[in-house]
Amino acid sequence: MNFLKTFNGVLQTKDTILGKSTSLIRHIDLSTNYFDEYEIEVNETWANLHVLDREEDYLDEVQKSLSLAEPYITDKTVFIYNAGIDPIGSQGIDEEVIAQREKIVSEFIGNRRAIFALAGGYSGMSTTRDDVANMHLKTIYGWSWQTK
Repeated sequence: MNFLKTFNGVLQTKDTILGKSTSLIRHIDLSTNYFDEYEIEVNETWANLHVLDREEDYLDEVQKSLSLAEPYITDKTVFIYNAGIDPIGSQGIDEEVIAQREKIVSEFIGNRRAIFALAGGYSGMSTTRDDVANMHLKTIYGWSWQTK
């Protein structure tokens, strides 16, 4: 978060010099884990963190998070999507929910410029590396051309 805050500050300074007052970065974060919380200053409008409550529906909150980005999309927008699988196993989220999330996000971004990272998922106790790789396939298939 510090890197994003610093990078946004540099871009915002450059933006101010150019006579604009909008932030060039929008950081929208939906998490299922309270350890992901971090401090966002009250007047920072470029960052949004939402930690899912037990009674909230994950896919509905994904849709709401995407709607926060909608007003800021231009022809110069580049999406950076951190496609995590850590939510699997919490709050009723399974691989099928992740597959649905990827379809929702992929359809939202459409043909716009985007990069994404495969994130999370750790082997150990009852999870093998193959299990982790198979979970990440939900993201890859959700973004493949054949499924669009």
